[in-house]
Amino acid sequence: MIAPDAHLIGEGDEHRTLSESTVYALVERAFAGRALTGKRLLVIIPDSTRTAPLPLMFRALYEVLGNRVARLDYLIALGTHPPLGRPP
Repeated sequence: MIAPDAHLIGEGDEHRTLSESTVYALVERAFAGRALTGKRLLVIIPDSTRTAPLPLMFRALYEVLGNRVARLDYLIALGTHPPLGRPP
């Protein structure tokens, strides 16, 4: 269940990849108005069993939040899904 005050944004298309400028804009919108100045922020990122444009996300998060937060850390989400089946 999503908390009533949850802030969800997004954009996507099954036929195209989001541009770098779109990703930056989404990150900016996601954190706009959040009271993060001087706070520590932990970002949970997928492990190697999931695909994601991590270098782009690292850059966008750092550029948008790096000078605002006291600390920006990342935690790899290991063990958050059922084990993958073995290939046939």
